[in-house]
Amino acid sequence: MEKRHILITGGTGFLGLEICKQLRKKFGDDVVLYSLSRQFNFPIPSIAVQQLSYDLQKLSSENILEILEKYSISVIFHTAAKAGIWGRKEDFFQMNEVVTAKILDAAKQMHIKYFIYTSSPSVVFDRSDLENVNETTAYPQTFTTYYAESKARAEALVLKSHGNEGILQTISLRPHLIIGPGDPHLLPNLVSAFKRGRLKQIGSGHNLVDVIHVSNAAKAHLLSLEHLEENEKHGGKSYFVGQERPVPLWQMINKLLATQGLGPINMSTIVSFKMAYFMGSIFEVIYKTLGIYNTIPPMTRFMALQLGKSHYFSQQAAFQDLGYRPDLMIADAIASIKKYES
Repeated sequence: MEKRHILITGGTGFLGLEICKQLRKKFGDDVVLYSLSRQFNFPIPSIAVQQLSYDLQKLSSENILEILEKYSISVIFHTAAKAGIWGRKEDFFQMNEVVTAKILDAAKQMHIKYFIYTSSPSVVFDRSDLENVNETTAYPQTFTTYYAESKARAEALVLKSHGNEGILQTISLRPHLIIGPGDPHLLPNLVSAFKRGRLKQIGSGHNLVDVIHVSNAAKAHLLSLEHLEENEKHGGKSYFVGQERPVPLWQMINKLLATQGLGPINMSTIVSFKMAYFMGSIFEVIYKTLGIYNTIPPMTRFMALQLGKSHYFSQQAAFQDLGYRPDLMIADAIASIKKYES
C-alpha cells in the first residue's frame, strides 16, 4: 500500500506536536509526516517528522501549491494560528483567515482529499452564558476579539470548501481551553497574572466551562480523519470537543495554579462581571488610542466574558459522528501537568 503523506501546519506547536505523536503511533511507517512551521528543530526527533520551515504568512498560494505537489500531500491538519486576546487586527486576520484561504485554495487545486481544521468555541461567543449549546449556534453579530472573529471567518471558509469538485472533504474542530504538559498559553498566562496580583475572581465563581487535555484534542483530530475516510459524504461540519464534563472555572484555575506550587486565589476581592466588562471596554479604548498592542491590557471585554460567564458545549455530535470520547479524564489530565521554570 502506498504511504500517505500528511501535512501538519504548526506541527511543532502544542496541539500540532501531539497530533504528530498520535499519527506516528497509530500508523507507524505507513505515513510520511511533514510539519510546516517556522521552528526549525523538531522537539522530538524520534517521531520522524520532516520539517518544512517556512513563515506561513509570507507564503503565497503558489508557494503552498508547490509544497503540496512536491511532497505529494493527501491530508492536511491545519492547526497553525495566531492565538491571543489582544493584538493588531491585521495580524490576526492575516494569519488566521488569509493563510487558511491560501491553503484551501492550494488544496483544491491539488485535489487534496482531507482537510481537518482546528477552530475554537470562541467563534460563537457573544455576551451571554453559553450553557450546553450545540453546533447550530450561530456566529454572533459582533465579536469582542479579533482572534474569535478571524477564526470564525476561517472556519466558514473551511466548511464552505467541503465537497469542492466532489473531492475535498473538511471538518472543523472546536477544542476549548487546551491543557496539558507543555501548554504555552493558558497556564503561563494564569501564572503570570497571579504573580502580578492581577488574577481576581470575576462574578459569582459558579460559572462552568469546558476544558480539554491536549491528548484528547489530538485524538479528536485523528477520529475526524477516520470519519472522512469512511464516507465521501461525511464532513462539512464543525464539532465541539472537550472533557467528560464541564468544570467550575475558578476551581479549575486553582487546581492548575497548584500544579505550579501557587495559589489559591484570594477570594476576598471579587470583581463583578459588569465592572470587569466595563473596565475592559475602557482599557481597550485606551490601548487602541495609544497604539499599544504588544502588551495585554489588565482587562478586556473578552477576558471578562471568559472569566465571568459559563461557556460549555454539547458534544453529542462529536460522540455520534466521530465516536469521540476522552481517553484521559479530568483528574488525570491535571495530574499530567508538571511544574515548569518560569
